[in-house]
Amino acid sequence: MEHGEKLYACCLVTLLLILCPLTSSLTGQGKALMSVKASFSNEANALLDWDDVQNDDYCSWRGVLCSNFSISVVALNLSNLNLSGEISPAIGDLRSLQSLDLQGNKLTGQIPDEIGNCGSLTLLDLSDNELYGDIPFSISKLKQLEELILKNNQLTGPIPSTLTQIPSLKVIDLARNQLTGEIPRLIYWSDVLQFLGLRGNFLTGTLSPDMCELTGLWYLYVSHA
Repeated sequence: MEHGEKLYACCLVTLLLILCPLTSSLTGQGKALMSVKASFSNEANALLDWDDVQNDDYCSWRGVLCSNFSISVVALNLSNLNLSGEISPAIGDLRSLQSLDLQGNKLTGQIPDEIGNCGSLTLLDLSDNELYGDIPFSISKLKQLEELILKNNQLTGPIPSTLTQIPSLKVIDLARNQLTGEIPRLIYWSDVLQFLGLRGNFLTGTLSPDMCELTGLWYLYVSHA
């Protein structure tokens, strides 16, 4: 190739790079994480390394933990980062997620139903935010869930009776919300429940004598419930 042809080819490549900038090579879970980021506000500094163009290794992004045996996201810890905005329904695309910790932010909106698709979750901590609306019944699909921590939000409506369908649930902390109705009687069925925090709601009714059947319970707080 002559000098003129080389120069022409070089210019052509440069022009193509200008007209067709680099795009993300992410697929699957990486794209889901970017959708999660897009639903947040004030993420520019906290999630600066969540950059699908400059770094498509999402397992190295802040707060993201992947399995040692795969590139599946198993934990997402974005607690206390001053994030606002909402929780994206794309969170449900992280099917291998075992721990989701978004506590201590300023998140608003409702808890997405799609969170029920994260069937491997053992910890769900959305406490100390500004979430509102009902507790989605889809949470009952999380059969491996051990800790459900939703305290200090603005959640309304009744406590879903379907929480009793989660066999491994050890911690239920729904304190300081705006929940109404009675404590589901079937919640007294559990022989693994250790912590039940319901204070600071608008619950009605009386505690059932069946509460004595909660042989593993070591903490019960229902004052001003």
